[in-house]
Amino acid sequence: MHPDLKFLESLLPKMERNAYGILDWFDADRDGLVCVMSRSADGRGAHSHAGMEFQPSFFWFNESKVDTSRETVLERVDFTCYLFAALQALESAGVATGGLPAWIRDAVCSKMWDPERRFFYSVEPKSDRRALVEESAGFFPHAFRLVPREDRRY
Repeated sequence: MHPDLKFLESLLPKMERNAYGILDWFDADRDGLVCVMSRSADGRGAHSHAGMEFQPSFFWFNESKVDTSRETVLERVDFTCYLFAALQALESAGVATGGLPAWIRDAVCSKMWDPERRFFYSVEPKSDRRALVEESAGFFPHAFRLVPREDRRY
């Protein structure tokens, strides 16, 4: 924790704008899961928003062929967990979020969790198909305490 609580308090409005900005920009279908593109219109990697450059899930729907010229849009487990954590932090600081963390939790658990494989996967937003690649991000819902610990399904 930063020692200057007044400074931290001054950041809350910016943190709130950032969290809602992520939802506005990266959750076009308004399902609580945020998207990352493998590349942007200018050819640069938009995937860097999640900090997980060119993960295998970006190539899952391309017969796993590495083709960095092809744009792939995924609702990513990692980016969604980052947003969840930001909203949880805002709630902990007393900022009302209108239940957004619970809504995101429900979306992650219903769309990204594969009960047969017992793992969380990134999702293709138009079809809700999971990119069945076991990436480190699949553990993030546990690490970020997004998953209800008492629920043994996860």
